[in-house]
Amino acid sequence: MDVVEQLAIERVRAQVAELTKRFPVYSWQHAEEDKVRNVENDAIERLLKSLDDDSDDCGAMYEEVGRAVVDRLRRTDRDALRTIARAWVECDEAQAALLDLDFYSMELGAAKERGEIADAVLRNVVRKVVFKEST
Repeated sequence: MDVVEQLAIERVRAQVAELTKRFPVYSWQHAEEDKVRNVENDAIERLLKSLDDDSDDCGAMYEEVGRAVVDRLRRTDRDALRTIARAWVECDEAQAALLDLDFYSMELGAAKERGEIADAVLRNVVRKVVFKEST
């Protein structure tokens, strides 16, 4: 359990303790249910904020969603998966070429543009496949 989760749990425990003092009929079972619900809601809100902020903290979610999509496509639409794989390889190669360049290289601008185009192509291919648009 990471520090953020521990702090959230401690905050929930403090809230439960305060509610228990203020409302003595508030049962422990209700407090536990609320604690779980609050922790879940806090975790969901943190994740949604991270997604909105395009944070690297979302890697695990992206990975899991990606696994589910790839698994489904592997079983149902190999051509679509092949199209995504082709776009991913091109994107990966463009990013690798960009990393290989020196900051002062005259090719840097063209490499950045190629990387941005490859990223856009990959996103568009995934969007079309996942949301059932024609590829």
